[in-house]
Amino acid sequence: MQRVANIILTALALFSVTAEAATKVYRTVDENGNVIFTDVPPGERGVPQGNTTEVEIDPINSFEPSGRRTDASGRELWIVDGLETEAEDADIPVVYSSLTVQSPVPEEAVRANDGTVHITGAVVPELAADHRVRLVLDGAQHSVSAEAHFTLTNMDRGAHTVMLEVVDATGSALISSNPTTFYVLRAHR
Repeated sequence: MQRVANIILTALALFSVTAEAATKVYRTVDENGNVIFTDVPPGERGVPQGNTTEVEIDPINSFEPSGRRTDASGRELWIVDGLETEAEDADIPVVYSSLTVQSPVPEEAVRANDGTVHITGAVVPELAADHRVRLVLDGAQHSVSAEAHFTLTNMDRGAHTVMLEVVDATGSALISSNPTTFYVLRAHR
């Protein structure tokens, strides 16, 4: 059984080789009845000449991801609006994978007798040059920054909810963080 498995694995390995690498594959049966697949022609390097047939291999499917390709010289090209351009010249849209509020952490009690609270976020990948981070405080748009850092002043005591959004030049949200609720502890005056 192990021998049959080895033969099948060998056949699969030979079939996975691209057409350029292996132009011909041969199937032969040795004197013990074992089927052997090889790229060595019959009669060479111990491959028996009898009972050998050439195996027809269907072309291998290939996939070129849309949006980019590599030309013959190895340069990476991007397809933007139907036109090819070198990768460093392409205006490739940024797709953000995560946006989080790092500070304050959810349900944190922030001691801020003067009402100052620092909001810190993280965006992956880095913020594109023409994108901004918008702070939404208690359900209302509060401020916009080129970084995911905000300083809130004169915050009232009690519960507050913040959420961050990455926005493009038109103000459209590209990604939003989960809302984070925190509590401002402030001396009552």
